[in-house]
Amino acid sequence: MRFFSAYFLPSIEYGSWLELLRRLKQAVVNLSEKGFIIFTTHPSVITLGKHAKERNLLVSQFQHCKSIPIFRIDRGGDVTYHDNGQLMFYPVAEFKRAKSVSGLVEKMELSVKNLLADYDITSQIIPGKPGVWTDRGKIAAIGLSLRGGVISHGMALYVNTDRRNFQCIIPCGIKNSSVASMADFVGNLPEMAELSQKWLGIIAELFSLDINNIEFIQSEKEIYDGLQI
Repeated sequence: MRFFSAYFLPSIEYGSWLELLRRLKQAVVNLSEKGFIIFTTHPSVITLGKHAKERNLLVSQFQHCKSIPIFRIDRGGDVTYHDNGQLMFYPVAEFKRAKSVSGLVEKMELSVKNLLADYDITSQIIPGKPGVWTDRGKIAAIGLSLRGGVISHGMALYVNTDRRNFQCIIPCGIKNSSVASMADFVGNLPEMAELSQKWLGIIAELFSLDINNIEFIQSEKEIYDGLQI
């Protein structure tokens, strides 16, 4: 059973997250028995996966989109949008190529489905359509990277996302795809910290992980200080 450190960081700029991710991946390589799970949110940002098509980026068509930063990254998938109304789940851990990446994706999607069920939200996992879906649209997105034997990037759960900014893209390259949030189904939304704690418990059970209690931190510096690299 692999040991993981889990953190909840309320928010981090996406560029700062990419640097922290680089350091976490380095730590996993140096300390192969250890992995990390990070829950966080990001200020508005658009990310392009390694196979993203420029035609799915519609920023030039809407004035409010032009100030949103754009990053091209090494995850799978196409184009997506994140903001502070989405809870991000990022695993950073050693992953043997012999293992099934599709099996990992299925369990990650199932973790969201189980989490939503705790709030009486019915959702579906649809073969051939990555993520988690409801009758009102997609409620969670997934995009992973496997490089150097380390799995990274992860999932976004739409808690109370700014739906207007999805006009800036064709999400995941799927035209006419609706976006849903937990706010569409739940009157009193849980705090991101509460969601993170519940989600972590579900992940630990599904993946048989040894995880200490989640650490609630205010700055990425607290993670940097604990890295032995």
